[in-house]
Amino acid sequence: MAKSNNSSQYQFALEPPLLTIKFAFAFAAYPQCRWGDRQGLMMPIHTQVDLERQLTIHTVKGEVFFDETMSTFKTFYLGNPTLNVLWDFREGTLVQLSSIQIKTLADFVAKSSKTRIGGKTAGVTPNDIDFGLGRLFSTLTEMSGYKPTIRIFRQFQDAVDWLLGNNR
Repeated sequence: MAKSNNSSQYQFALEPPLLTIKFAFAFAAYPQCRWGDRQGLMMPIHTQVDLERQLTIHTVKGEVFFDETMSTFKTFYLGNPTLNVLWDFREGTLVQLSSIQIKTLADFVAKSSKTRIGGKTAGVTPNDIDFGLGRLFSTLTEMSGYKPTIRIFRQFQDAVDWLLGNNR
């Protein structure tokens, strides 16, 4: 299913065994966000779902913004969420999110986490600022009653090993 109009575009494609979901939101729909040199579009969060492994991977490229992140969370939790989730920020950053926005996201995720009890969420980022923001998100979700375990990693393979039980 694909749709495109002036305010948003999204794409769904089935790629066995992964379900791929892409989101991008246009400038006109979110004038409160800072856009830099994006020519009106936020960078997408690309989502892959491996149902066999109960693993969802959200890959971020560029700066992620509040509305895009919240939309991704809502799509994930209102659908059929997997137990394990990996947020890959190796080519992306959280620096555009304020502490209030991170708290709002953490509260939403904590309230929506009942279907993921026993699950794990891993974040991967090589840089110090995003690592710290990931830890902030982890702490805030935990304080809000989030049920799955969250860990932030610097190496992608370490995160995958932990999520799939091949960890130290």
